Amino acid sequence: MTLTERRALITTHSNPNKALDYIITLKGGDQSRGIVVSFRYIPDKVILDHAAFTSYLHAIFNDCTSLEEAGTWILEDMNNELVARWLQVNLAQHNDEMSEHLVVLEDHQPQWNNTHLKDRFAKI
Repeated sequence: MTLTERRALITTHSNPNKALDYIITLKGGDQSRGIVVSFRYIPDKVILDHAAFTSYLHAIFNDCTSLEEAGTWILEDMNNELVARWLQVNLAQHNDEMSEHLVVLEDHQPQWNNTHLKDRFAKI
């Protein structure tokens, strides 16, 4: 699937309150490969259609070869389509031997800073 086709799967809606910083969390993954994705973001002008997130992840895991590749694709695609104030992608893969592989990526708009909310991220 091309980059353009993959990003076309990301549909959005208008943010109901653009003045407010709030966190949205979406989870999904690839059950057959033991991969869980948690995507958290603080929206700016638009919010992600949560139903589209499932289709998007399915496309990602059909084409990627590693958690790192999947994570960078998700971060770049969501940055491009959502232009969120802040976003974080967490990917975890578990296998039968009880080992775990974790990848965490994060980005934010250059001028965005909400220290009070950032201090609470780990608790949410």
